[in-house]
Amino acid sequence: MNKLLLIVGIILITVLMDCSPTQSSEPDRESLLERAQRGQADAQFELGGILTEGEGVLQNYQDAFKWTRKAAEQGHVDAQSSLGWMYAIGKGVPQNFKEAVKWLQKAAEQGNGFGQSSLGWMYITGKGVSQDYVQAHMWLNLAVSNSGEIEALRESAVKGRDEAEREMSSEQIAEAQRLARKWKPKDFNVE
Repeated sequence: MNKLLLIVGIILITVLMDCSPTQSSEPDRESLLERAQRGQADAQFELGGILTEGEGVLQNYQDAFKWTRKAAEQGHVDAQSSLGWMYAIGKGVPQNFKEAVKWLQKAAEQGNGFGQSSLGWMYITGKGVSQDYVQAHMWLNLAVSNSGEIEALRESAVKGRDEAEREMSSEQIAEAQRLARKWKPKDFNVE
């Protein structure tokens, strides 16, 4: 199960990082760094992605974590999801499942499919939260709906939802579906 969580995490973080632009020239990177230093969340998240991937720069997970966290703290939902996985798999920071859940929850509650899928997997495995198949099913069901055109995300969420269902009674499945139907996204708030 831990190996599966790691594989899903790597797939999600890879897909998420591939969604952020990382192809930029030297002058563009200088401009990006200046914007990130001025506190622009999009620039901070993009810089975190570049440092994670090592696109034209030395790969540096610690700096990637730093910039991603700055963006996440400003409410950048993709950065929150990415930061959650950095904590979950220990990229640039010591592995910390409780912090992972904190950031994944913020992203998931705002309707981010990556955050929802990742949080669902955390509930399946009981990493950072008490194992709860109803919550897992609900979040994974929402992730299927919010995966957009990203097939890897959709497949991961369907696989997790099916795995949770195998452990659930029909009443629990009905409850998870009811929770998913009544779920509404929340606005980000800094805590």
